[in-house]
Amino acid sequence: MTALVLRHWRRDGPLALLLAATLVAVGGFVSRGGLRDLAEATQGWRRIDTAAVLQRISSGDLQDHEALWYHVAPQAAGVGRR
Repeated sequence: MTALVLRHWRRDGPLALLLAATLVAVGGFVSRGGLRDLAEATQGWRRIDTAAVLQRISSGDLQDHEALWYHVAPQAAGVGRR
């Protein structure tokens, strides 16, 4: 039994140590507030002021449809057909 365990540990040990080291590194990053700092550095999620957007749509500053230049490009002959 011991020989079997040692044989598997010799083969899988480095991978298990790498996995453990990765988990420790990620745990340390998260516990020190790394995700919060990252969100602050990238300005995180923004909340949209829906009332302000609707007010700008009703005043004409914004439009409630797609841009006029947006259209589906015509497909070239023979492209995408089999």
